[in-house]
Amino acid sequence: MRIISWNAQGKFREKFPEIRKLSGDIYIIQECENPLHCRNREYREFAAGGLWWGDNKNKGLGIFVAPHVSITDNAWESLCLRQFACVRVNDSFDLLAVWTKFRYIEEYYIYHHLHASKYHSQMVVMGDFNSNKQWDTKTGRGQRNHSSVVQMLADAGLCSAYHHIQNEAQGEESIPTFFLHRHANRPYHIDYAFAAPERIRDCHIETSTNWLAISDHRPLILEIED
Repeated sequence: MRIISWNAQGKFREKFPEIRKLSGDIYIIQECENPLHCRNREYREFAAGGLWWGDNKNKGLGIFVAPHVSITDNAWESLCLRQFACVRVNDSFDLLAVWTKFRYIEEYYIYHHLHASKYHSQMVVMGDFNSNKQWDTKTGRGQRNHSSVVQMLADAGLCSAYHHIQNEAQGEESIPTFFLHRHANRPYHIDYAFAAPERIRDCHIETSTNWLAISDHRPLILEIED
């Protein structure tokens, strides 16, 4: 199964044909419009069968799927945390989509503790974490940092697929996922996919297209055993 995460930086109704070219089974899209409130018929058709969450109809979190994939909302409570969505895929495994928006990695840290008993090694956690180990000591939030989150996920049997495939250490990533203000000289690696190592077939950052022309993020692509 091929899962793609991409922060579209808004106006996804105009950009979805580009991400569709990557032939995903599942698309996790941050900063996308609610399809139910969009006049673009082609976008609504692309989003059919998917789910969307958010309190701003123009910039929410969507999980969209190919026709052969079905998802159901697990309805994990987010409280005031933004933005997380957990779904059941083909009644086979759980997928947690992530878009940390305000306090970034601290929000995920809290969310993980809220639902720790539900985590298991056959789930996938993927999205825009807005975080990197390089900033561990800059958050001022003690243990609520990137490295702690990576360890919590490891305790659940999940590892970062990119680091597993590329054999790179956290904080020493050679391929960025994000460029601040779309400046090529301001690269960061802040998007991640976590899965059980034995399920990971491939994980890479899409670089074949000039993604900076349409977003400040590049797509992250994960391929796992179904």
